[in-house]
Parts: sequence; C-alpha cells; structure tokens
Amino acid sequence: MESNTYASTPFNGSYNVRTVLEKSLMTMAESGRQSAVALKEQGMTETEILEALDMDARFEEWLSSVHGQFDTLGISYSDE
Repeated sequence: MESNTYASTPFNGSYNVRTVLEKSLMTMAESGRQSAVALKEQGMTETEILEALDMDARFEEWLSSVHGQFDTLGISYSDE
C-alpha cells in the first residue's frame, strides 16, 4: 500500500495561521449546520437548503473574516 503525506513548512506566524483557519472553519461549519437544520425543520428539501445557504456567499464571508483576523495579528498573505 502506497500513501502520500504532507507537512507544511513552519514559518513566522504559522501557528497563528493554523489556529485562525481551524477555529474559523469549525465556526463556519457549525453555523452552516445549524442553519441547515433550521431550514430542514421548516420543511425545505436538501436542494432548497443548499440554494438558501448560498455557499459562495458563505465562502466569501469566511475568507473576509480570515483576512481580518490575519490583519489583526499582523500576518501578511497573498490572494494569489
């Protein structure tokens, strides 16, 4: 059995970057789950729920939040 592993190279602020990403992803996932449950309880279908959640808008909201946290911590980033 063959497998590939990945390890990120540490850099100045890498711990903070990982922490911000981990916490923000967990928060966004839980928010999405709660919203989906509420919409399902209202009787919406899975397709209707996905449309209502507007995943593109949620991603943009998450990315903006991450950038703001990086700015606050003085961590530079590139949008490339």
